[in-house]
Amino acid sequence: MKKKILLAVALVVVVAAAVSAVVWGPFFKKGGDNVNSTSAKVDESKQFGFETLKINGAYVNTALFNEQYNAFYEKYKNNAEMLQKTDEERNDMFLDQLIEKVVMDDYFANKSNVKVSDEEVNAYVAKYVAPRYSGSEEQTTYFQSMGFANEEDMKNTIKDYLLKQQVYYAAATKAGLTLTDKERKDAYEEHKSYNKKVDLRNILVAINDKRTKEQAQELANTVYTKLKNGESFEALAKQYSDDSESKENGGQKKNVLPGNNETDYDNAVFKAEAGQLLEPIYLAKGYEIVKIEKVTDFYHPEEEYSQTVLVEKFLNSDKYKEWFESIKKDYQIEITDPAFNAYRSYKNKKYDEAAKYYETAYEKTKEINYINRACETYAEGKNWTELIRISQKGYKIKSDNVLFLVFEAKGLYNGGNKEEGLKKMQTALKKADKDIYFLGVIKNAYEELGLKDEAAKINVE
Repeated sequence: MKKKILLAVALVVVVAAAVSAVVWGPFFKKGGDNVNSTSAKVDESKQFGFETLKINGAYVNTALFNEQYNAFYEKYKNNAEMLQKTDEERNDMFLDQLIEKVVMDDYFANKSNVKVSDEEVNAYVAKYVAPRYSGSEEQTTYFQSMGFANEEDMKNTIKDYLLKQQVYYAAATKAGLTLTDKERKDAYEEHKSYNKKVDLRNILVAINDKRTKEQAQELANTVYTKLKNGESFEALAKQYSDDSESKENGGQKKNVLPGNNETDYDNAVFKAEAGQLLEPIYLAKGYEIVKIEKVTDFYHPEEEYSQTVLVEKFLNSDKYKEWFESIKKDYQIEITDPAFNAYRSYKNKKYDEAAKYYETAYEKTKEINYINRACETYAEGKNWTELIRISQKGYKIKSDNVLFLVFEAKGLYNGGNKEEGLKKMQTALKKADKDIYFLGVIKNAYEELGLKDEAAKINVE
């Protein structure tokens, strides 16, 4: 997933949780400490993330763990690629991101040796933020669009951005990363077009039940010609415009920002100069004629903005990964939750180690799925002795789960005791009765063991 550093006043913001959050304060908690005054009402030991991750000898705060997981969920809940992953894969990915966040937030706050003064923040606000609104109502709208609770929240976010920008830029240049002329130019043109507001007048010639697209285009061209010939925009707007918001005041609209209309509209309007009359712009709702009256820009100088672009390039490069790994070496990181450790061992093909972690996870949570995962893992590692043992344990815990009988049968058959393995398969078959799922599992098991004739006898349709 592409990372972006938070450009605090951008109109279109994509934030990577690992790099854009405001510094949290205390990231770690000692085991048993209350998170807040209400935590006594909740058994924290039952919460997701409790005593899961230690950094520098202290557990990551359970409240932070859950808050970050909720943010992770919200970010990826509609991502098709993420939805295809297993819970274990998602949790493992989340844990990596959480480790990165905690380490980097601590590094920024305590080890980067970079400070941002209130004067620097105020100067940034005066230059790039304040021009975006001319009154309290516009300020409130802007804060809401950016997710700022209030002015203090905005300034804290900007301070965080300025600090991280300095650190990342220094790391990027030290790593020898550069921008091509095309990367620099394309990014800056886009930045300029999205960091301005305009006062304008408009005339909308709508496409509707009484007017076809062709008729609307013809009328719009006629009005445009009248305007070019010097006729009053205000009078023509009152006569022809179908824009109910601006028609009666002569088409006047103030403080128009990009991002609220179609792309063709923004490309034309926010690249135009004050005093320019634009040819009719085709939109889904009709043809719109626009005259630019005033342009207020708040974009950064090209050289300054290029530093932000370089930082983004750095964050999505192998250079960043190398840099982060060098920082992470100074932190003692310990995953203490057996379920997280189990999957990490499994993906590294340390099957016996993974299976033992899964069994420990069961002892901790009493969730039978961990015994099932231990069975799968021993089977994948071809440790038939341990597969027999753990499957027998699973069957004792949950005797209605035919899967454990099938795992035991596989262990026996592959371990050399084929006769006992086949008997166990027959027991599983009787236990399954008419359950299509279990019958399918047994059929597949026969096929895995090379017993095609036995598999063919099982009807799962």
